[in-house]
Amino acid sequence: MIRHRCVACGTVSALRLCDRCVPAHYHRLAAPPSPAFLGDYDGPVGLAVRRVKVRRDTHLATHLCLQAARRVDHLLTGDWTAVVPAPSLWHTRLLRGFSLASILAAHVSRHTGLPAREILSRSGWRKQSSMARGERFHNALQTIRCTRPISGRILLVDDVWTTGATARACAYQLMSAGAENVAIMALCAVPKNRSRSR
Repeated sequence: MIRHRCVACGTVSALRLCDRCVPAHYHRLAAPPSPAFLGDYDGPVGLAVRRVKVRRDTHLATHLCLQAARRVDHLLTGDWTAVVPAPSLWHTRLLRGFSLASILAAHVSRHTGLPAREILSRSGWRKQSSMARGERFHNALQTIRCTRPISGRILLVDDVWTTGATARACAYQLMSAGAENVAIMALCAVPKNRSRSR
């Protein structure tokens, strides 16, 4: 496991902020940039994403992810190291039979030639959608882990961007594991004036 010194109190920690300091100092974590996305959650892309999840429509999932992968080139100027999917809860993946973020990562990998690396894991049972806005980032930071060291510039991919809590925790874990920079791509994004949880 990679070890760090907490930037707030100096104790040895698995993260750049120890569990004790996260609530008071989470604002010190660099927020990732806004994501690139294929469409709005309230539009046709969001409807397709919901259909994929509810009906377990893998054909539609493949079509969506292929369309998104074809639009990734403008994000990737310069040298990039890997594509990393945001992790889903294991029971959600088991119930659905697939991870939409992993399908997206595979298509982006095929399109760009970058390796897809599933190095983020998520523990626990509780979905982000069951939490208040203030809880989401802290929960994601506590339950998402990077399982291997990584270096260079990473493209993080996910299905839905809402508050950015999941992506921010993923980016933080990747950078704690050695990534130099993290860009984010999602299939769809929830408009800021809407309150849906992710």
